[in-house]
Amino acid sequence: MSQLRQALARITEIEAAVAEGDFDAANAAAQDLKPLLISNNIDELVALRERVNNLTLGVIKRQTQDAAELKALKIKRCGAEVYQTLSAVR
Repeated sequence: MSQLRQALARITEIEAAVAEGDFDAANAAAQDLKPLLISNNIDELVALRERVNNLTLGVIKRQTQDAAELKALKIKRCGAEVYQTLSAVR
């Protein structure tokens, strides 16, 4: 928990330094922040990120398929309406 507090303190320092335009101090605080962000579970976090990315790609693919199916259905519906209109005119 102390690492989390230290990380939050560094983030606050970075925000204050950037707001003041002191980019050297912001960079120094960022360098102090980096070691606090490294986790013993980094491999698990990377694997989790990969799973989330794959899930996102799967959702996008499914949305694309649904959109294509909906478009095809609309085209068929419009074609059927045109056919009915032409049939009624005769």
